[in-house]
Parts: sequence; structure tokens; C-alpha cells
Amino acid sequence: MLHGKLQIINIVMIAVLVVCAGAMGLARTDLRLYNKTIWDGQYQRNIENEFLHNLPLRDRAVYAWNAFKYRILGQTGARVVEGQDGWLFTSEEFVSPDSSLFETELVEVSRTLSAFNIRLIPVIVPDKARIYSDRIFHPRMTALETRYERLQFLLERHGFVWIDLEQTLLLGRATDETFMRTDTHWSPFGAMLSAREISEALDLTGTQRFETTIAEETLFDGDLLAFIDTGPLRSLAGPLAEFITLSVTNSTTGGGSLFGDVNVPVALVGTSFSAREEFNFSGFLRQELNLDLINYAMEGEGPFLPMRQFLNSLPTVETRPELVIWEIPERYINMEETE
Repeated sequence: MLHGKLQIINIVMIAVLVVCAGAMGLARTDLRLYNKTIWDGQYQRNIENEFLHNLPLRDRAVYAWNAFKYRILGQTGARVVEGQDGWLFTSEEFVSPDSSLFETELVEVSRTLSAFNIRLIPVIVPDKARIYSDRIFHPRMTALETRYERLQFLLERHGFVWIDLEQTLLLGRATDETFMRTDTHWSPFGAMLSAREISEALDLTGTQRFETTIAEETLFDGDLLAFIDTGPLRSLAGPLAEFITLSVTNSTTGGGSLFGDVNVPVALVGTSFSAREEFNFSGFLRQELNLDLINYAMEGEGPFLPMRQFLNSLPTVETRPELVIWEIPERYINMEETE
């Protein structure tokens, strides 16, 4: 009962803030957009942009407007899809990418690495909307729902080891969340389970030892919150921030070997799933593989550019890896172009 009353009070407060600021902003906004009509798709966007520009105490008013749209109108913008219980998803997981030419790229990468006697291990990270399909309000289109299974057949057809992270991340939910609630990425727990699954699938026997130190929980602002920026009104309107358990992995022994004295360097190439330190995926991989690795993953560049840059560097490096783990988020792959 008390919780319900507090929710009503929050909504009223947000509405009052928006009405007061909005009345002043609207009075300053010229609703006449020359050469455009209300039926023009640009009309609403232009009016809203001018309206926001004219708001008094603009930054605070924008926060109030965003809070109003999210909490009362249920609008998250084009980049975010709201799910149940405060879960947020990137809209990229609900549409096929324009183009990826994944199969062509995969074959070319494998051929190039083979010329250097390097083994390629593609690892597909399933969509968050796949692992948490029970948190989305509407099912995705069939082409997206069947994409992960079709990827399995594609990789097996080309002779790659299939590492099934879908079941790993689904079953892991019985213990803890395997993806972050307000972020596009897996949680540290999901990253750890994925590293363990990769290690078991590869069946390597490295001898270098690593130890992971777990820190206390700390507040974490997911990357999707940037598109629903309610600022100081977040505690009233949401979406609420979440907590993350950070960890650091360090070597406890020197050197590493596989099958006797043969040194096997490992390279990790991929996206922010691998690059961001908060998730410690590269650290968990080191610990599970008992091998050190060099992390070539990059943030904000997708899975293909980091691999191209890595391949371009191979002719000039002195020590090349014998194994490359290529982390590829499912949402970057357009399976329609591979069939």
C-alpha cells in the first residue's frame, strides 16, 4: 500500500515539473515550421528539438522531460527496448544488421590465420534478448529467433568447434544474472561461465596459474541508461541503476605451456564484451585456460574491424599466437546473406 502511494506521488511530482517547465518552453516555441506539415515525419522531431532548446533551466528540464516520457508515457527512444521488471535491451537485437557478410568474412579470416599456422576459434555471444526472452514483452521475428541455431550449423559446416554459450548463460540464471539489467553486455558471472565453457570445449592443459580476486559490489550505470537520461530524477522515475561485482585476475606462476614445453600464446579478438574491464572476460579466460593471452578486443568497433586490424599486424609481429579466440556478438550477424 505504501509503495503504491509513493509511486503515485513520484508520478505527480514528475508531471508537475514537466507541466511547469513545458508551459514556459512551449510559450517560447514557434509551432510554425515552414515547408513542413504536421504529416511530415520531420515535423514532430523538429518541434521537440526546438521545444527542448527553449526550456528554462534547460538541463534540469530535459531530465524532467525524459523522466516524463519514460515513467508516464513509457517511451525509451529508438535505441532502447524496455522489458519487464526494469530490464533494458538494445534495439539492435530486434532488427537484422544491414550487412555483415559474416560467412565470407569468417572464411577469409580462417584462411589468413591458417597461412600463419594459427587456429581460429569463433565464439558467438547470444543476444541478451535470447537469454532473457521472458523479460521482453513481444517475441522477436522468426529470422532472429532461429539465427543462433543456424549459426551452429554454419560453423560446424566449415569445421569449427561449436561453443554453445546459449545453454551456459540460460542455465546460469538459476544461480545469478548472466547479463546486466541496464547494459547490453553479460555480467561478470556470465563472462566467467562463458570462459569456463570455452575452456572445456577446447580441452587445453596449460600450466600457468591465475587467481581471481572478487571485490565488493559497486554501483553500475549500464550503457543503455545514456539513452534514457533522467539525471537526478532517476530515483523517482527510473530506470534504476544496478550493482556489479568487480573482479581482477592475476598470474600466480610464471610461464605457460601446453602439451609439454610447447609455448602456446593465445590472442583474444572481439568487442566490448572482451575489452571492458568490468566484466573481466579476458581474466576469466586466463584462469580457465591456464594460459596467458593478449587482448586485442576493442570497444565501439564491432567484431570485424578489430579482427582486420589484428590480421594486418600479423606480418610484422615477432611472436604470433597459435590460437585466436574471436568473440562475436550474435546481433552483428546477418544470416540472410549466408544462405
